[in-house]
Amino acid sequence: MNFVSNGGAKFELLSISEADMAHEKERKSLKVLGSILVAAGVGVWGVYAVVRFGMGWDVTGRQFLPYHLAGVIPGMILRRHRFFCGLLRRLLS
Repeated sequence: MNFVSNGGAKFELLSISEADMAHEKERKSLKVLGSILVAAGVGVWGVYAVVRFGMGWDVTGRQFLPYHLAGVIPGMILRRHRFFCGLLRRLLS
């Protein structure tokens, strides 16, 4: 339960419904999953550096770019889920 001031000395009691808490939990889960995907997508370049410079293999950045993008693009979509849903709603209405 949260107390919210309405500008005066009175406070209103607001109850957070279970649906709101479940929605907030889902948003947090999507943000965490998005962060993990972004970290994995960026981490691909660490593997690239080790393989190319540490092990001396003949690899190019093009070979690692699809894996980078496969993590970063969905990760950012999940992290900014509300923004993209709102944008799609505006475009489709």
